[in-house]
Amino acid sequence: MYLGSDQQLWISSLGGISSYNPANGKIRNYSTEYGLQSNEFNSRSAFQSDEGLIFFGGVMGINYFDPKNIQIDSLQPSIYLESIQQNGKKLNLDSLMQLPTLQLKHHETDITFVLKILEYALPQNVRLEYRLLGLDQEWNQQNASDHIRYAYIPTGNFTFQVRSCNADGVYSPTLNLLNLAVNPPYYQQLWFYLLVTLGFALMMLLIFYMLYLRTAHKKVKELKLLREIELVRLQISKEIHDDIGAGLTQISFICEQLLENSTEDLTWKMSKLHKLQSLSRDLIQSMSEIVWLINPINDNLERLFIYLRISINRMLEETNFELEIDFPNQFPDLMVRSDARRKMVLLTKESVNNALKHSKGSLINLSLTLTENQIRFTIADNGKGLLENSNQLGNGLRNIKQHALDLGLNCEMNSKNGLQITLEGSLDKITQKGVNKKP
Repeated sequence: MYLGSDQQLWISSLGGISSYNPANGKIRNYSTEYGLQSNEFNSRSAFQSDEGLIFFGGVMGINYFDPKNIQIDSLQPSIYLESIQQNGKKLNLDSLMQLPTLQLKHHETDITFVLKILEYALPQNVRLEYRLLGLDQEWNQQNASDHIRYAYIPTGNFTFQVRSCNADGVYSPTLNLLNLAVNPPYYQQLWFYLLVTLGFALMMLLIFYMLYLRTAHKKVKELKLLREIELVRLQISKEIHDDIGAGLTQISFICEQLLENSTEDLTWKMSKLHKLQSLSRDLIQSMSEIVWLINPINDNLERLFIYLRISINRMLEETNFELEIDFPNQFPDLMVRSDARRKMVLLTKESVNNALKHSKGSLINLSLTLTENQIRFTIADNGKGLLENSNQLGNGLRNIKQHALDLGLNCEMNSKNGLQITLEGSLDKITQKGVNKKP
C-alpha cells in the first residue's frame, strides 16, 4: 500500500490494483482489462520511487505507473433504442418517434424496451439506469443491452427516461425516450360520467314532470277552464306521458345495460350510445312540438303550414324521399283553434308516415289551395297506392279519416298514380271567428 502523488492510497491484491480516495471515499478497481499483466500480485512486492512511480510485482511480471497520470474517463456512453414491444408485439419505431405521445388502452400496457449502449472500451463496466417518470420514484439499474419490461402501467401520463454511467461514475444526460398516456377504462371516462348524469337528470325530469302533471290537472279543475282548452291540455298530457314516458323508459333500460354489461366490445357500446342519441333527439322533437302547439303565438294559419313544412322536411331527412311543396305565397290572417292545429299536425304526419312505411315511392307532395272561405289540402305520394278491391283500411288510414272527421273536413283517398289524401271544407271549421283584419 502506497500513498501516491495524487493523495490516493494504491493497493495491490489478488484481484488487481485498487485506489482509494480518502477525500470522497471512492474506490476504483483496475484489472487486466486496464493493461495489468495479471490480476494476481505478490505480497510485499511493491516499491515507490523518488519520482513518485509505484511498482507492483505480480505473477506474470511487474506493473508500474505514475498516479498523477491516471485520468478519469469522462466519456459518456451513448444509448440506442433498438425496439419497443407492446403485449409481445413489436411496434413500428419510426412511427412511434413521430408521435408526441403513445396512447395505450388500459388493458394493453405490457411494454418492453430493448436498449443498447454504444461503449466499446469497457462495455461490461457500464451501467444503464432507467425510470418511468410518474410511476418510479427512484432510478432502476439494468445491465447494458438488456430488455426493460413494464408488465402493467396504471392510468395516467408517463415519460420513459434513461441514462448511462461509465466505469468511473460519469453519468450521461437524462434522455426522454418516449411519452406514454394510458387511457382509463370506460367507467372512468367523461362520457360515462355524463351518461350517468344524464340518467339522473332524466329521472329528476320525470319526477318533476309527474309533479307538474299533478299540479296542472289540479289547476285545471280549480279554474274550471273552457272545455276546449281542457281537452287540448289533457290530450297533450297523454301524448307526453305516452311518448316521453316510453322514451325515458327506453333510455333508462339502455343505461342499465351499459352499467351492467362489462364487455369490451366498442361496437356494441357505440350502438347503444347511438340509440340513446336517437331517443334523446326524438324526445326533444316531441317536446318541441308540444311547446309549439300550446304557444298562442302560433294560432295562425300561415304559421301552421310553415311548421308543417319544417316538420315534414325533418321527417324525410334520413330517407330516400323527396319533398315537393305547393303552398300559396300569401295567407289570410286567420287564427286557427288549438285543437285544430294539433289535429292538422297529427293528420299530416300520419299521412307522411304511412307513405314512408307502405308506399315504396320516392316523392311526397304537399299541396294547399285557399279560395274564398274554402281550404283544400292534399298529401300525395308516387308509390303503389292502395291495393285493388281492398275495402279495409289500416290503422294509419283510419286515424287519418278520424282526424279529418274531428276537424269537420271531408277526406278523400285516391289511389291513382300513388295515394292522394285530400282534405276539403270550410275554413270556419278550423279557424276562430273567421278572418281577422290587420289594422
